[in-house]
Amino acid sequence: MEHVLLSYLYLDERDLDGYASLLDSESGFCATDPDRARAPEAAAAFVFEQCVEHGRSHPERVISSGADVIVTGTLTPHSPDASRSRAEFFADFFTISEHGLLCTWRRFYAFDESTRETSGSDREG
Repeated sequence: MEHVLLSYLYLDERDLDGYASLLDSESGFCATDPDRARAPEAAAAFVFEQCVEHGRSHPERVISSGADVIVTGTLTPHSPDASRSRAEFFADFFTISEHGLLCTWRRFYAFDESTRETSGSDREG
């Protein structure tokens, strides 16, 4: 579970090499079924491509059972003048390898409709 929490630090610091060091050599990360990256370097690059634009991660709840870890939390914009001012929530699902490294990852988003701004760049969650 330590590697899961450390992954958020590397993600927020945009440390691609540090993030890749937490990944199992057989890692397979996906956001949706067609989007899949294999091997540590490709999987780390995929996560950065999918997540960095959404803001800084604030894990709030960690649930662990065996090799499975679920993290829920919120994201805040990297800068106060960012176009997104509404709350954005995430749920990350990880599988941990027998070596304690991240093996699989999937992320889901939800938005707080009460703080939703109307703009052309809104995504549905």
